[in-house]
Amino acid sequence: MKEIVVDSFAGGGGASTGIEMALGFSPDIAINHDAEAIAMHRRNHPETYHLVTNVWKVDPYAVAQGRPVGLLWASPDCKDFSKAKGGKPVRKNIRDLAWVVVGWARTVAPRIIMLENVEEFQDWGPLLADGSRCPDRRGKTFKRFVNELRRLGYKVEWRELVAADYGSPTTRKRLFIIARRDGLPIVWEKPSHGRPDSLRVKNGKQQPWRTAAECIDWTLPCYSIFITKNEASAMRRKCAIAIAAFCPSVNGPGGNTSSADAPPACAALAIRAASRLPSAHTPCTIGSRSPTSSAAISMTRRCSSKVQDATSVECAFTVMADRPSVAAMWRRWARKLLSSMARSSSNGSSTAGMTPAGM
Repeated sequence: MKEIVVDSFAGGGGASTGIEMALGFSPDIAINHDAEAIAMHRRNHPETYHLVTNVWKVDPYAVAQGRPVGLLWASPDCKDFSKAKGGKPVRKNIRDLAWVVVGWARTVAPRIIMLENVEEFQDWGPLLADGSRCPDRRGKTFKRFVNELRRLGYKVEWRELVAADYGSPTTRKRLFIIARRDGLPIVWEKPSHGRPDSLRVKNGKQQPWRTAAECIDWTLPCYSIFITKNEASAMRRKCAIAIAAFCPSVNGPGGNTSSADAPPACAALAIRAASRLPSAHTPCTIGSRSPTSSAAISMTRRCSSKVQDATSVECAFTVMADRPSVAAMWRRWARKLLSSMARSSSNGSSTAGMTPAGM
């Protein structure tokens, strides 16, 4: 009889997607108490049978219906153990959710059990009278949990793994527990990626960590995480003033603006370019181009093309930013802008002679 795969604490389907990538099919059964989470899971895995119920009330015998369970995946609630939570432990029925796994092992004995949680899960232990963790008995309950699985005939191993070491663009660390009772060895996947400055990466034995920049479409506008809406407005004004100050002339081949009118002309161009940006947006230079609108990039390029040298452009983009990190971003963006302008110039194109009236 074909073995089934069960995803308990299923959530929206992230773990189930990983199972599908590894095995070539989605889990047969997904369990979660949250109807909205199951609704998302159903969209991601429509062929899976879904149970919206409290995991404590699930009868493994009834769920399996006589079929052997090849894999039980469990990701119980981690809030009680996470160092990011703070405060006192949550309710006991939440804190003890991992015991659900032992219940499955006792009743239907899955061939393989895999559990994922935060690394602090290893510190699972008794509580004091006030509900806080007992420092002297830290990890005691975790050892009971592991020993109970071993008593039921499982070989148990666990490791702390970093997602970035396996090609995922995040350095999130998690504890993974593998228990199996079929007599076969537990095999851990070898890391395929590493820190960019590590010897294994430099020697070509591993790939460098992937970055979040690879997963983001930088051509789309996005709200700044560096500045507020008011700061963004002030930044645009500074941009206009700085560009005007560092533009001594816009005369050139085909130019039709006098030197005396150059600062106002450039300021007008800068203001028009800035006005195309949403009030709380700012350019970011990670990736191939800034995530500002193409119209703003084009208009700013026209303005910057009238500046006499690269230093002036970098100064203009530096003066407008109070924070060093933001100023550095704008400088890098300006260099890319100038590089693009230089390539356009070498191809015979020209942006000279453009004035606010002519746009």
